[in-house]
Order: sequence, then C-alpha cells, then structure tokens
Amino acid sequence: MYHRLRFCILRVSIYLTIAVSLSAQGVEYSPGTYRLTPTTDLQLQPTPVQVPARFLGEVPEGLVLNLPPGFAVKLYAIGLRRPRQMAVGPDGVLYVANMKRYDLNENDSEIVALPDRDRDGVADTAYVAAGGLHMANSLAFHGDAMYVAEADGIVRLRDEDGDGLFEQRVVLVKDIPARGWHTTRTIAIDAEAEKIYVGVGAPCDLCRSERPFDRATLNPLPATPEWGSVLQFDIDGGGRRIYATGMRNVVGLALHPVTKQLWGTHNGHDREGPDLPPEWIDIILEGGFMGFPFVYGYRVPVDFSIDLYRDVGILPLTRQDSLLIESQRRPVALIPAHLAPLGMHFYTQDRFPEQYRNAAFVAVHGGQTGGNLAVVPGFKVTALLSEPDGSEARVADFLTGFGTDDKGSHVWGKPAGVMSDDEGFLYVTSDHRLNAVFRVEATPLSASWSLDLPDTTAIGSHLALVVTVRITRSDPDGQPPVVVADLSAVRGGAAVPLEATAAGVYELETTLDVHGPTGLRTIQVHLEQNADSQVHRVLFSQAMFVAPGADVRILDDELADGWRVTSEEGTEPPRFVSDGPVFSGSSSLALRVEPPSFFRNWSVRLQPQEPVVTEGYTGLRFAFHPNDVEAPTVPVLAVSIDSLTVDLVRGPLGPLVDFRRQEWQIVELPLSAFDVPYQDAASRHDAVSVMETLVFEGNVSGTLHLDDVRLVTPQSKPPAQTAVVEVAGSTDRPSTISLSQNAPNPFNSSTLIEFSLASDSDVLLAVYNLAGQRVAVLTQGTRPAGAYRLFWEGVDDTGLEMASGVYLYRLRTGQQVLTRRLLLLR
Repeated sequence: MYHRLRFCILRVSIYLTIAVSLSAQGVEYSPGTYRLTPTTDLQLQPTPVQVPARFLGEVPEGLVLNLPPGFAVKLYAIGLRRPRQMAVGPDGVLYVANMKRYDLNENDSEIVALPDRDRDGVADTAYVAAGGLHMANSLAFHGDAMYVAEADGIVRLRDEDGDGLFEQRVVLVKDIPARGWHTTRTIAIDAEAEKIYVGVGAPCDLCRSERPFDRATLNPLPATPEWGSVLQFDIDGGGRRIYATGMRNVVGLALHPVTKQLWGTHNGHDREGPDLPPEWIDIILEGGFMGFPFVYGYRVPVDFSIDLYRDVGILPLTRQDSLLIESQRRPVALIPAHLAPLGMHFYTQDRFPEQYRNAAFVAVHGGQTGGNLAVVPGFKVTALLSEPDGSEARVADFLTGFGTDDKGSHVWGKPAGVMSDDEGFLYVTSDHRLNAVFRVEATPLSASWSLDLPDTTAIGSHLALVVTVRITRSDPDGQPPVVVADLSAVRGGAAVPLEATAAGVYELETTLDVHGPTGLRTIQVHLEQNADSQVHRVLFSQAMFVAPGADVRILDDELADGWRVTSEEGTEPPRFVSDGPVFSGSSSLALRVEPPSFFRNWSVRLQPQEPVVTEGYTGLRFAFHPNDVEAPTVPVLAVSIDSLTVDLVRGPLGPLVDFRRQEWQIVELPLSAFDVPYQDAASRHDAVSVMETLVFEGNVSGTLHLDDVRLVTPQSKPPAQTAVVEVAGSTDRPSTISLSQNAPNPFNSSTLIEFSLASDSDVLLAVYNLAGQRVAVLTQGTRPAGAYRLFWEGVDDTGLEMASGVYLYRLRTGQQVLTRRLLLLR
C-alpha cells in the first residue's frame, strides 16, 4: 500500500512540475516530463509512383506518394509476402527478409535476392537465396557471410560456390527467448568491433522480465533477464551477454556511421490511451536502462492504476527499480504514441542533398486508422536529422501517402524496412496489402519554393501572391529550366511564367480577386528541364480554403429575405418589437412562450426557402435576452439545426445562457458542436452540411428576445468544440482590461475563462503549450467594451483532446498582453 500511495503522489507531482523552464531549442526538459521532438517541413509534394511495364495490372492504378521536391519513387519489386528488413550484400545485390507470416510454428521464411543487373532501377528477378528460416525478420552481412535473425536464434549462411544461393548454414545462437508477443528479431553488426546485436522484445504489453507472461493468454512464461533487452555476441556467436535493458519492443537497430554507437527504435505499451506513451528513437548505451516497464518519455511513470498494469506483479517498486529509473537518460527523439517505428537506417551516401548525410530514416508502420491506437497520421518514412551525438534533433516526414487520407481510412501499404545501396538509392519495404519494395532516388533537378498563401481566404477578397522558386540542382547537360505557375484554380492563368531574378532564382508577384464557389483551391508551380531525350519535372502545390465572404443573415431588425418563422406548440406568433430589449438596429424578435405541459417543450422554427449549404461557415451566432422569463427548477433551452441539437443550459459546452442576467448575451456555437457520433462507430458522426431548419425550444415561460441570428464566416471563427458567451452592454463598464483565473483549475472536461475590456479592442485569446506553440484559439476579432465568458473543453484547433499538463492562456489586445496558467488533468 505504501508503494502504491507513493506512486500516486509522484504522478500528481509530475503533472505539476511540467511547468519548467525550457531551452530555446525546446529539447531540454525535466525528469517526469516528455516533449515530442520538433518537426521540420520538407515541403512534400505528390509524386506518382513509377510502375514498370511488367508490373502493370498487378498493382493498383494511379499510386501516388509524397516526397520532398527533387525526389522520385519507383516500384522496385513485387510478389513478396511480408517483406521486412533489407541488407545489401558484398555483391551489391539487395536482399530482403521475406517473413511470409507471423507464426512461431512455421519455418518457411526466406531471404529473397533482388538483383538489378541491367541497372534500370527495377529488380530483374526475385529468387530465394536462403529458405526454411524461422520467422526471419532481418539480416546483415559481414565479410562473405550473411547473418539472419530468426525468432529464436542467429544463423550464419555462406554462398560457397558463387551461384547466389546461401547453402552453407551454421546456427551461431539458439534459445533466444521467443514466446508470447514481440517475437521478431532485428540484427545489427559492428564490423570494426566484430560484435552482433539482437533486440529481444518483451512477451507482454507490460511486465517484469522476472515475471513474464503471454500477452494473449496471460499465462506465465519462463523468467529470464533477456526479455526486453538488446543482446550482444561475438561475431562467432560466443560471448553472449545483455548489452542494455528496459525495452518493450526495440525493432530497428543501426550503428551510427560517425560515433559507431548503437541506435534503436521502440514501440511503447498500449493501455494509456491514444496519446501515451510517445515512441522513442534513441542511442542505446552499454549497460543502459531505457525505462520499460516503469517509465516512459523522460522518467514519466506508467499509470499503474490501470487494472492490467496494477495486477501483473510490477508493483511495489524496489530500491533497485528506483535506481534504474534514475539512470534513464533523456531520449534523443520522441514521436507520437502508437506509430510503431520499425526499420532504421543511417544514410551515408552523397546522392541525396547534404542535409540527409548521416540522417536516420525510420519506417513508421502504424498510424491513424481503424484497429490502430494512433490518433495522428502515420504509415510513412520519417527522417531524423541530428548531430552525431543526437543533439539538435528534428524529425521530418520524408515519404508519406500510403493512406489515402489523413485518417488512414484506406491504407494500401505499411513501411517496415529502410536501406540504401552503395549508389545512394533508398529502398523501402511495405508488408501490408501491397507487399513490395520501393526505390527512392534524387532526381537531377531539385528545388525549393515559398508561397505566401493563407490557409483560408474569403470570396471577394484580394489575394496577393508572392512565389519564389530556388533551384538547388539541375542537369548540367540540360537546357535552361522553365518555371510556370498554374493559377487557374483562382481564375488566373494556367501557365504564368516566373521571372528569373538571380542565378537559379525565379519569382512571381501578382494580385488576384477571389471568386466563388467555396471550397479548396490548389495553386501549382511546374518546374521543367529538357535534357536529351527526357524531361525532368518538379511539381509544387499548395491548397487554401475559399470561405464565404459574408455571414448568412437569418434575422436582425427583420427576417432575412427567403426565411420564415413559424410558431409551434406553446409559442405565440413571433413579432418584431422596438419597445423592448434591442441588441442592434431598431428591433428584435420577441417570443412569448409557455410549455404545453411538464413533459413537452415549446418551440419556434426558422426555415429558409432553399437549404443553406454550410461549407465554409464556422458557427451559429445569436443574441439572447431573457427579459421576463421564469425558469423552472430544471430549465431547458436548446437550439437545433435540423435534428442535431445543442443544449444551452446543461450541455457538454457548459451553461451558455444565464436566465438571471437581464441583459443581452451573445452565444456563438461552432457547427462542430452539433456533431453527433454514431453509437456503433466513434469515427463516424452526423454533422451539419446543410441547414434546412433552425429550431429554438425550451420549458421556460414568459417573453424572451432573439436578435442578430446568423451563420458566421471564419473571420469570427470560434475554436473547435467551444462556445463563447459574451456579456455585452452591461451598465458596469469595466475600467481596465482583465483576465481571470480559469475555474475549475485543475480541470478535466471543461473550464470557464472570463475577461473584460475597457474599450473596443481587437482581441486574441488563445491557449499555448509550454514550448510557446499555440494550440487553440478561443476567440478572435473586434469586441466592444464589456465582460466576456467562454468555456474551453481542453481541445486543440482541430478538435483533438489535449494531453494532461500545464498550459498558458493569453489575452492580447493591441500592445497589452495578459497571461495565466491552467492545469488540465485527463
């Protein structure tokens, strides 16, 4: 009991210590916390996959992947079954571990040779160089020998007669633990030291090596300190020892070409939700402890209140456990949870641009899709850019597009292995659906670009475009490059030339008027160079959303044209009055209401002549005045768009109206507040796409007033899944600007934030993480003097729940800035 209580106190204290001073680079942070590694944008562009003629009809048509400008991708080999890690032999041939199936009872894995003798960038053939292997996941070469990591051992193979078949076979290592879960083994060889490294995963989701169990059956397994470790052997298989511990499933292993240190990729445990724990890419030192099964990130404790984690014999923690935890180092790089980084390879050739020299390419096997815990896009190859010692680390998406959308609703490939050959070509395996090997190459023509394009613009606005293209590499035997912009999506020319302003620099400045309809528009820039019989091409593209140019007015002094209002049961005929409360203009809509019975609400319905398409509009805004209404003990007031309803009194957004305040209250609801998830599929929901009816209903009695009812554009965009209640026209005009402490604090589901303005001001109220990155805009735009309230549900601008931690919320008005802290606990 003492240890469990101590652990709970430690966990709370860790959340409170997240508010630490971070370095300017954002990579230094204290024990008990973690920080995802900063990202770098490589300006990925859609790149068609080049499919050789003999593969046509055997793969889906129109395959497109995303790569940095100046790269191309080709289908190198198909017809494999679960291809995993690769290695290049001393003969220059690419070999791949063709695992076939994830089954410990089978011995049908193969090493498949993929030679390209005619050097056309496609494997001439695929033949079995070695077969009859036990779940072979990876291989490596040393001298004239091939070393293969099976599930339970290491095999050394040689091709003695030079026929390409590795027929001499010696079992160097046997009895590597291989039960339960995580039974693929990855091998790495330090050629200079003549040492072999093999990763051994834990058989469970979370367990001690001295109390292992089968993840599927929960049955105990034989204890050995080798569970969750990296083993080291001499090159002849002797000298077996544990090199490092504390790993649930280290999959990728590679030695850094400069430091010769061992690096690895790691897959974390599953049951702490979609955001925890982050996956690591790190240096694995001799004798090092990497955290499992006690901590993740940088000594952040595992949540042992989870039933399966509490009851598997990990607690209580011993002094030795504490010493191990204290020895854990801050990881080189952390990426989002459940992305399952697998193969890892350091690029040492000079075919790619200089920034990729000694970069680590990592195959990311997981991502956001049904059946996967990840909530961010994955299924990609990531580049880890850092100094040789791991400092100044940044991660960048290098190859994406294996899912047809950001949510991975259709995943046609999953990267598993990465390798480069002596000529500098990069190879990537996919072991899901399209079981294949892809080859990535840097093209003779390469460039970067910049386009100052807003994410959103409105119909009727003037769009100022400044496009710059900088050529970084071109074919010396080719003709001068040609650069043109396709502006047809915004009613410009389809081939507008860019002007050469300096050596290798091309620019275009122009202004365009933005027209309808609403929706996504893409601006493209085409770079071409003719060279002999071929044309080198680079495509740049960037999209923006064209939003409506004005709000849809529903009512103010009168009903908007094309709208009608209908009083239903419990409502007298609505009328516009000027002798009562008026929010703006000269009149407001008065509703005399009385619920028909205790069980039935009154309602009033607003309808357009034609359905209103809501694409591009961000919310519904209206002014409400309670006037003389009387509210029962359990009051009801709700608004519905068609059949999708938001409760304004007790809904998930908190109380949005106050019947006791005899003043105008502005309610602004994002359209996403009307989304209703399907009970059988949380990823699907009913949402507002058109407005056919707008209904107000409730059980209060008396006369209330509505005014300034409208659909609003992004110019007054509220944050996702929040609602702002603004108290305007108060007789107590604030004398100063103020920002109150949120309440409750800490909070779990939602919190109230209040602020006041002494004069009309341009306002930005936003939430920031401790690295200074803005994560949510709560309200923005011009606001009159007055007092304001809003509720925040702890979600970012995309509607995703934020992780537990300390955040800053900041009110900026002109030159004045007020900042407070809040604590979110999930």
